[in-house]
Amino acid sequence: MRHTSLARRPQCTEGTGTNNNGIGTMIKLPRKVEYGLISLIHMAEMSPGAVTTTRKMAGQYHLPQELLGKVLQALTKAQLIESIQGVKGGYRLRRQLADIGLGEVIEVLDGPMQLARCTCDSHSCEQESSCNIQGPIYHFQDQLTRLICSLSIASFQQKAVILQNSYDTWEALDKTL
Repeated sequence: MRHTSLARRPQCTEGTGTNNNGIGTMIKLPRKVEYGLISLIHMAEMSPGAVTTTRKMAGQYHLPQELLGKVLQALTKAQLIESIQGVKGGYRLRRQLADIGLGEVIEVLDGPMQLARCTCDSHSCEQESSCNIQGPIYHFQDQLTRLICSLSIASFQQKAVILQNSYDTWEALDKTL
C-alpha cells in the first residue's frame, strides 16, 4: 500500500536529495538543452525568413555567447536549424517546432537519456548481478523516455497545455509504478 501518490506535482525539499546548491541532482535539463530550447523557440517567433545571431540571442536572454555558439553548431549539424553565411547571416529554423521533439533536442545536445548508470551500459554497475531495482528503473526509464519523446518543442509555447500534460503524466506514471 502506497502512502504517497505521484498524481500531485513533485516538490523539491531543500536539504533532501539536493546538491550543495539546493538543486536536485538527478533529473534536470542540462544548460545546453535549456539554451537550445530557448534558441529554437526564439527562432520560431521570428518573422518568416528572418535570421538571428548568436550575439543577439546571448544578449537578449543573458546566455554565455561561447556556449550558445556551440549549441547552435550542434543544432545546425543535426539539421534542426540552418546557418546562413554572409554579412546578414545568422541562424533560422530548418524544421517546424511541431516536427522537433524534446527527446531529439536532448540527444543532440547531451547524448542518450539516462536515468541511472545501468540504463545505458549494464556493465558499468557493480550491483548488476544482485540489483533489486533494475527492473523498475528500466521501466521508469522507458516511461520517462516515451513522455519526453512525445513532447514537441511547439508544446513549450503552450504553457497551459504543458502544465495539464505534466499532471496527467504524473497520474499515468503513478498507475504504472
